[in-house]
Amino acid sequence: MLLFDGDSTIFGIGISSIGQNTNDLFFVQNNGTQNQTVSSNDSLSISFRLYADSSSYLEYIYTLSDNAYDLKFQIKTVEFEQYISNQYITLNWDTYIRSSEKGKTWENDNSTIHYQYLDDEHDYINSHSKDEENVKLTGRVKWVAFKHHFFSSIIIADEHFLRGGAITSTPLPLSENHVKRFSAVLDLPYEKNKPQNLKFYFGPNHYPTLKGYDLGLEQLLDLGWGIFAWLNKFAVIPIFNWLSKYFVNFGLIIFLLTVIIKLVLFPLTYKSYLSTAKMRVLKPEVDKLNEKFDKSEALKKQQSVMELYRKAGVNPMGGCIPMLIQLPILYAMFRFFPASIELRQESFLWAEDLSTYDSIMTLPFEIPWYGSHVSLFTLLMAVSMIFTTVLSNKNMTTMPGQPNMKFMMWMMPIMMLFWFNSYSSGLSYYYFVANMITLIQTWIIKATIDDEALLNKLKANTKIPKKKSKFQQKLEDIQKQQKSLKK
Repeated sequence: MLLFDGDSTIFGIGISSIGQNTNDLFFVQNNGTQNQTVSSNDSLSISFRLYADSSSYLEYIYTLSDNAYDLKFQIKTVEFEQYISNQYITLNWDTYIRSSEKGKTWENDNSTIHYQYLDDEHDYINSHSKDEENVKLTGRVKWVAFKHHFFSSIIIADEHFLRGGAITSTPLPLSENHVKRFSAVLDLPYEKNKPQNLKFYFGPNHYPTLKGYDLGLEQLLDLGWGIFAWLNKFAVIPIFNWLSKYFVNFGLIIFLLTVIIKLVLFPLTYKSYLSTAKMRVLKPEVDKLNEKFDKSEALKKQQSVMELYRKAGVNPMGGCIPMLIQLPILYAMFRFFPASIELRQESFLWAEDLSTYDSIMTLPFEIPWYGSHVSLFTLLMAVSMIFTTVLSNKNMTTMPGQPNMKFMMWMMPIMMLFWFNSYSSGLSYYYFVANMITLIQTWIIKATIDDEALLNKLKANTKIPKKKSKFQQKLEDIQKQQKSLKK
C-alpha cells in the first residue's frame, strides 16, 4: 500500500523570521557548498541539516524502530533561536490521500482526520461532509491521524502539541487518483537547543495493532458506539482473531464466526419461536373471542384477548423481545466487517475482495440508490431473507389493533438489497449464512414442538388461578377511573 509519493505530501517547519517553510529550502552539508543530504553512520538513522550559518542549524533525524510501522522523528536546533521569533515551532503537514480501493464512495466516507487531546478526549472531522472542514485545536494535542479507509498516517508527540493549531479536510472529486486532501498546522513548544521527539505511524487500521500503543489510536476504527462497540471489542474481534490463528481462508473464518454467534443466540431463537408457536395454536380461541365483539368494541376485544393470553401464560411480546436482544449483534457486525483490514484483498468463491462489493455483472445504466453493478452475495442475502420472512409469516399472529407487520417484513429484503449492494461482500456473506442457519434452526425447532400438546398445556394453564401483575392491576385501575369519569 502506497500512502503517499512525490509532491503528494508536504511536510516542513515554518520559519517565521524569514517567512518561509523548510520545504522551500535546501538541507546541505555543514560546509554549505553542496546541495546534498547528510547521513549518519547508523544504518537505521538518517539526518538532514539546514544551516543558517557555520554554527547555527536545524536538523531532522529519522530513525527506524523495531516496529515495522514506526518512524521516530527528532527535530534538533543548535543556536537557532534567532530565527524563531515565537516560543514555538510550527509543523505544516499537507497530503493528498491516494485512492486505492474499488468502492470509491465507501473509501471516501471512511477517510477523515482524527485527533486526541492530552486529556484523552478523542474527536474527528465528519467524513461525510461535502464541504471543506476546518477545525481549530482548542487544547494540547497528543496525536493527529490522517485516516484512510484501511491505513493511516499518524504523527505522535512525545509530550504534546500546543493549543491553537488547526486541521483541515478538503473533499475532492471522486477519481482514480485521490480521495481527499488533509492538512495540519501543529505547534511545538520551543526551548533553546532542546530537541523535540516525535513519532510517525505509517500502517494498517488494525485494532490489536493500534490498541497496543495504548494511546487511543484504536478509536480510528468505527466499531459503533455504546453496546455495539463493546460487542465488537470484547466478543467479535477476539473470536475472529482466534479463528484466524487456525484458518487462513477468510470465507471459512466468517462462516465459523457466524455459526458460533448463532449457537450462542440459539436459546433466544428458541424462546422467540416458542412464544410465536403459543400464539399460533391459540389463534382459534382468539378468533372465537373476536366474533363476540363488533367494531365499536375494539377495546373490549383487545382486553379479552389479553386476558386469554394472561391465563394461558403467553407473553404477546415474547416473540419480539428475544429478537430485539439480537439486534445489537446484527448492528455490531454491520460496523465490524467494513472496518476489518483483514478482509482487504482476500478472495472467497467469486468475490475477489471481501472488503468491498462482489460485482458479477455491470449494468449499462445506473439504478438510483443501487448502482450500476450486481453483487451476488447481496442478492443471495436478500433471497434468504425472503425465505426467512415467509417462514416467519406462517407462524405470525397479528394482535387485534396492531398494524400488519407482514408488509414491513417484506420491505426489509428489498431495502437491504439496495443498501448493501456497494458494501463489503464479507458483510453480505455473513448475513446470508446467518439467514440460512436461522432457516435450519427454525425447521429443527418446528420439528420438536407438538402443536396439539402445546395447546393442551396452554388450556391447562387457563384453569390455574394466576395473580395479576402490578402492571396489569395498574392498567385496570386506570380503566376504571376513566369509566367513572365518563359517568
